[in-house]
Amino acid sequence: TQVGPYIPQQLLAMGAQASVWLATGPDGAEVALKVARGEDGKRGIAREARILAVHGHPNLVRSLGSDPGGDWIALERIEGLTVDQWARDQSPEAVVAVAQKLVDAIEYLHAQSIVHGDIKPSNVIVDLSGEPHLLDLGVAVEPGEQVDGFRGTLGYAAPELLNGRPPSSATDLYGLGALLYTALTGRTPFVAPDPAALTYLPLVSLPASPAAFRPELPASLTQLLLALLARDPDRRPSDLGRVRDALDRASQTLPAPPVLGMLEEREELRRAVVGAADGEPRVVVLYGSPGSGRRTLIAETVEYARREGLPYLKGTDPQAALEQLRVANRPAVLVMKAAYKGARQLAEIALKDGLRCLLLLHADRPLSGLHGAIQLTPSPLSVQDAARLARLWGADPDQAESWWRQSMGLPIAIVGRIRAFRRQRGLTQTHHSQLPSESRRILEFLRGQPRMRCDVVHLATELQMSEHVLLDHCEVLFAEDLVEPADDGAMLAIVQARSVM
Repeated sequence: TQVGPYIPQQLLAMGAQASVWLATGPDGAEVALKVARGEDGKRGIAREARILAVHGHPNLVRSLGSDPGGDWIALERIEGLTVDQWARDQSPEAVVAVAQKLVDAIEYLHAQSIVHGDIKPSNVIVDLSGEPHLLDLGVAVEPGEQVDGFRGTLGYAAPELLNGRPPSSATDLYGLGALLYTALTGRTPFVAPDPAALTYLPLVSLPASPAAFRPELPASLTQLLLALLARDPDRRPSDLGRVRDALDRASQTLPAPPVLGMLEEREELRRAVVGAADGEPRVVVLYGSPGSGRRTLIAETVEYARREGLPYLKGTDPQAALEQLRVANRPAVLVMKAAYKGARQLAEIALKDGLRCLLLLHADRPLSGLHGAIQLTPSPLSVQDAARLARLWGADPDQAESWWRQSMGLPIAIVGRIRAFRRQRGLTQTHHSQLPSESRRILEFLRGQPRMRCDVVHLATELQMSEHVLLDHCEVLFAEDLVEPADDGAMLAIVQARSVM
């Protein structure tokens, strides 16, 4: 059946409001023909035709003609792949280069007071020469237009759209962040078995770090993606010029520290950040043995909280912290060791009185009876995590399973074995001066003991430390494979096959 002067040849895509066909025109040239399905589809095609008739950009699809009533629009046919398909075999640098051109196209639209409204991977085609083309302006917002109802695609729609707010330039930035996250990691920022969950997940949680799925990404690129995906539109980059500058710097930074394992714990902590940011009291007890990953989870959570706008309260005095929380005009995040006098009482008061905060308690064991608190312990790394870590650090991944079994998945122990492997091959060296002063004290004391080993209780007494503090200072020695637990952890011993310069 002929549509205007075009003859559809092959169905390319079918959507709720329109179908897209490969079609031929009177001169035999191929076009992408979008045909409306219903009145909403006609309005969308008419809107797209109006915009493309007067606005053009090298990275925007071109209109070749349209029906005045919105029944159809003929667009240039672009041979290529959607950006997520194209990115599967591309380096981060190549994806960044495409992103910079997308930024140019989106910035052009915003300069005309037009919001695209549906930025997602399927709306960007990368042609055979590597040029991206932004498609589908059917739900774009024109200057002065009042928007009723939801516009966009779940999984790429900004949280404020899910709350009923209209599209804006900030929602386009969120869509760009979600598109790049997908292109670089192979997954959307939020993943759920039930698509309906995407209507609320962006409101109650935060995306996992892209480094969890693509550890070689530059740290500045990871930070940019998370900034673009901020829940609060006011906390996203203020304009696309800043995004372009950040993309320019991306290749100049090293990868972020690897994010391995503990996915469920990390998700729980991100939800705690959102709860606190929304004004609810959140107390999290992070407990486990030294080197289990508690410090890593706490540091990541503080970073997420600060990105959500929570100020970090410094200090270790629970009473002073309580006074600050009572007068604070916005939620805050604070970290405290559960062993500190008054720390538990602070947690109880925060929960009972509904103080707006995220309190992270660093503990050796769960705090029983602390009702309303979230109790989390880091799960051991998997053998796959150990292999990934070995590859990242230039060690032999074939030995990862052996290291994993020896360490029982304890992160600090796996790191120690990888570092020992690198030292044995002359890839790295440990210098005494590089160790923290308290760690040096422990090492020197052990060297003076018979057989270079000592009971933990006796060692803590001699060094005037609590056992907890002693083991905290031992973490770096465990990581460097200089000291190891012995006799089920009752003793500490120097690894005698190792020496430090």
